[in-house]
Amino acid sequence: MGRKLRQWIAAFYGCMLRGVLVVPLDAYGSAEFAQRVTADVAPRLLVGDADLLARLGSAWPTLAFEKWESELPMREAGAVESL
Repeated sequence: MGRKLRQWIAAFYGCMLRGVLVVPLDAYGSAEFAQRVTADVAPRLLVGDADLLARLGSAWPTLAFEKWESELPMREAGAVESL
């Protein structure tokens, strides 16, 4: 299994643990389609490959897989209380 696939699975699983709605997009889809989806969804964060995120522009906050080690906390944040 490739590194980026493992990172995507980790991101997806982390979102599920936090109760975050995930809207996965095809990495081979067009940037125009992804921009239409993000305009409809209004995401709080885009997570993915840095090159793909760069194609979407900077309208949304992003977290690139390549920056996980430098931008994510080293310790788990702990449980999230129910809303």
